[in-house]
Amino acid sequence: MAAFIEQIVPYYWLVCSGVIVCNLYIRAPWSTTFSLLVWVVLGVCMDMLMPVIMALDITLARQLWYWCWIIIYCTIVLVIIIAHQQRGESPTLLCRTVCHSAFAMMVLQMLRYLDRMIIKTDILHSVYQFGVPAINFAVAVAALYWLGRTVNITKGNK
Repeated sequence: MAAFIEQIVPYYWLVCSGVIVCNLYIRAPWSTTFSLLVWVVLGVCMDMLMPVIMALDITLARQLWYWCWIIIYCTIVLVIIIAHQQRGESPTLLCRTVCHSAFAMMVLQMLRYLDRMIIKTDILHSVYQFGVPAINFAVAVAALYWLGRTVNITKGNK
């Protein structure tokens, strides 16, 4: 399963980036485009940081792994909330989906850190193994659904 996920990660970011480009073309609401952009940029940054983290001592790498993801997801939520407050914008449904997904990922990373590093068990292995990709793919599916629906409505084919 992990090998499969590693193989499709670049395509995942490509799909999300494609939706952002389409959003610019169809003049999607700022909230939608901005939230997806924050999700993609910070996610790609973390993916680029992964080899550096994994090259460290295994204990340090595990500590940094969880904390970096926790910080990334917390940052996603905070940046989106603060930007919306500063602009006086209401979040769109896709924006809320991104924020809820980032929050869920942050909680999942915290629980996994607690499980693996503090308590030193591996109880949440399956939840983590399948939960992280499921939440990521949920964002991509929601973005594609939103894009398809928006294009369909724009054409007048309600």
